[in-house]
Amino acid sequence: MKYIFSAFLIISIGSQAFAQIQDNSPYSRFGLGDLVESNIAATQAMGGISTGYNSFYHLNPLNPASYSVLGYTSFETGMDATFSGYAFGDERVRTRTGGLSYFALGFPIFNPLNRITKKRDYPFDWGASFGLVPHSRVAYNVESRVYSEAVQDTLARYSSGEGERYKLYFGTGVRYKGFSVGFNANHLFGKVNRDLFVDFGNTIDYQNDISTSGISTSGWIWDFGAQYQYTLGKLSDEKEEAKRRNKAHIIIGVTAAPGTKVGLNGDDNFGRTRTSYDNYESLRENTNFSYDTISSNRVDEKMTMPSSFGAALTYKKDRRFLLSAEYKTTAWSSYDNPIEPETLANTWRGAVGMELTPNDRSLDFLERVRYRAGAYYGTDPRMIDGTQLTNYGVTLGFGLPIVLPRGVPSFVNIGFEAGRHGHPDLIQETYFKTSLSFTLNDNSWFYKRKYQ
Repeated sequence: MKYIFSAFLIISIGSQAFAQIQDNSPYSRFGLGDLVESNIAATQAMGGISTGYNSFYHLNPLNPASYSVLGYTSFETGMDATFSGYAFGDERVRTRTGGLSYFALGFPIFNPLNRITKKRDYPFDWGASFGLVPHSRVAYNVESRVYSEAVQDTLARYSSGEGERYKLYFGTGVRYKGFSVGFNANHLFGKVNRDLFVDFGNTIDYQNDISTSGISTSGWIWDFGAQYQYTLGKLSDEKEEAKRRNKAHIIIGVTAAPGTKVGLNGDDNFGRTRTSYDNYESLRENTNFSYDTISSNRVDEKMTMPSSFGAALTYKKDRRFLLSAEYKTTAWSSYDNPIEPETLANTWRGAVGMELTPNDRSLDFLERVRYRAGAYYGTDPRMIDGTQLTNYGVTLGFGLPIVLPRGVPSFVNIGFEAGRHGHPDLIQETYFKTSLSFTLNDNSWFYKRKYQ
């Protein structure tokens, strides 16, 4: 427990270093905002592969079938920092943001130590996990100016929004003779606040418009996964097969999530004021700014979330090498938000990733490090002026081994990611992301001790 507390303390201090930095992602005002994959550090450093990944030491919330392979109780938490540069024509803007990424706990229901000490085997493997992971982020502050024939003047539109949505999940997975299945029940929740201020410039003749909304999301979404692991060169003698080290496997993985509806509720207000936008900004930060309310509506609607499907093929050599390729698609064209109607496009994402450990039993520290790399390319559901956004990048990471009491392997994970998001004819984002996370393992949970 003290190691979990220490990891939390380090992550919390690091997160506070970025807590006051304001992100400004202009595309996040469309759709659900910037979507965030629920990858833990190990898989994120391998191009974000997850469908065909399982591990004795690491969690993989994106395919719940993998929980059945866990050999230890595993606690995962991490933080990240992202440095972005936005380009539009000759204009350049730089931002940076970061904070706590996730925390999750997974464990085998049948402790492997019980099988050894009691010489008892079970007909199947069973694991479970729960945690809190990000889903989407909204953070933008955009100014635009247009000339209005009606008022014979230039209007300034100031649009801003901020908020996050998270998934609190619980999942379980079962494995029998190489075949694993599992599911996650995810409670999606969070709140997004949006403001639109239209400054007419001439407050003597016209009052300025103000639109504000605060919409909370709440509901359940489900995802399912399956994996089949085939061992190459398997011996017919079970005892001899159990002694064999560095076995090679082929893993076929699939994931699926059905479309579902989640609740939307909050307030949507419209009003007018003679205050300029500059005064509005300063007053809003220091006081509860008041204006003449024209309309105020209580919102209670349902939002339709899209279905998705993924498939992967993985080659794995126990504790030494892994190579995986995957493809995912999401039917965002079925997305429906009655409060903020918008047409989104179906997306796809392809990724490849690998992990290499020269010798996990070596006394040389560098030979026990897990070296990770990957690449990805995909489309974004948001369409801007008929153009669909894209996202691509490369990743690199290291799993630095540490040994906790009782000789249980754990890891400090360091990751790097560089990529581009957007479109060359629109706003193009070039980003660099770095992450620090901890994988802390323990083998005493659910261990039945015998006292004399």
